[in-house]
Amino acid sequence: MMCTGTFLKIFSPKFKLPVRRYTPRRALMYVPGDDTKKINKATSLEVDCIALDCEDGVAINRKEDARKTINQFLNDLKPDVIKGDLGIRVNSIDTGLCEEDLRSCLSAKNVPNTVLLPKVETTEDLDWIWLDISPLPNCQLYKKHCIKLLEAYSTETGSNSHTDSV
Repeated sequence: MMCTGTFLKIFSPKFKLPVRRYTPRRALMYVPGDDTKKINKATSLEVDCIALDCEDGVAINRKEDARKTINQFLNDLKPDVIKGDLGIRVNSIDTGLCEEDLRSCLSAKNVPNTVLLPKVETTEDLDWIWLDISPLPNCQLYKKHCIKLLEAYSTETGSNSHTDSV
């Protein structure tokens, strides 16, 4: 199977976080976005990528708290604190929470290197995130569709089941 490209977003923060076009990740640590203690602990570890979670790691009644906590953390972040990449995992598009997650987390003074969009099912999901993020300040996106991969997955499973990342 030949993939036509990859879906990659690289944000240009106001200070220099390590930004690479491709980073192999041995480990991705999800940290609940509403738990300051766990966020601070995670930043002291040598992890390939820390993902501040707005999705499954946060109870539905704590989503707004997670957005505020992540925004505050990103505003206060010093560049030498993070040893690997820093990302955020937003809620899936179909929940109706994704747009507010993006607006809140990406309006911070310092933006993460990576946005993890869960439960991507179609290329329309990729188009939606591109249209939603591209107008935001301090963001630079590189986007290519991985259409063949999505089509192959849909054909192989015979359904529109979701993939967890693209």
